[in-house]
Amino acid sequence: MNYKLLINGESVDSTTKLEVINPASGEVFDSCPSADGALLNEAVAAAKVAQLTWKKSLLSERQRVLKEIATSIASNREELARIITCEQGKTLDFSLFEVDAAQNFCEWFSNQEIPGKKVIEESELLRVEQTRVPLGVVGCITPWNFPLLQAVYKIAPALLTGNAVVVKPAPTTPLSTLFLGQIIKGIVPAGLVNIVSGGNELGALLSAHPDVAKISLTGSIETGKKVVSSS
Repeated sequence: MNYKLLINGESVDSTTKLEVINPASGEVFDSCPSADGALLNEAVAAAKVAQLTWKKSLLSERQRVLKEIATSIASNREELARIITCEQGKTLDFSLFEVDAAQNFCEWFSNQEIPGKKVIEESELLRVEQTRVPLGVVGCITPWNFPLLQAVYKIAPALLTGNAVVVKPAPTTPLSTLFLGQIIKGIVPAGLVNIVSGGNELGALLSAHPDVAKISLTGSIETGKKVVSSS
């Protein structure tokens, strides 16, 4: 399959490739683009622009987009499961479970509400309100063990709350996330979801990027320490 990055609503290739090994055979079974810092910057810039419009969107519109993403995941269930099995090593039944969980999670978030203003304290001298506002661009760094599910875990709540995302999957299991990008690129507004695969150095660049407001990381303690120190 010809995997591509998703940047600003477009399928993007790179001159450098990342080889993906099937853990069952120990052999390379496919490859995908390996993004560099310049492509990452393009992805973050696209997300930053898209978020300015998205943060003003109605909650009903955000919910609709998430419902369509869930439907697209369900429609591509078998292919997503096949890719997960090849890149991660799960049995096909377990991979189907992961795809179904991702679809259900996205569907669940599509039905959630966002609380409005809440008055914490009000008196003649003081009024304190709690208001929830979008952060901006969220960098999502996902692990190898549940590549699709963890990506959706991060994308769905970020979009619901008015943010844009740049997703960087684990270098050992990038393919199911890249395929997710291809099947949803006609659903989400251009730039709202960007997916860039590459080595561990790409995660460090994403974590330290000045236009990324939040990092959502699922990974090791050591990786978490590096993200905190760089952000």
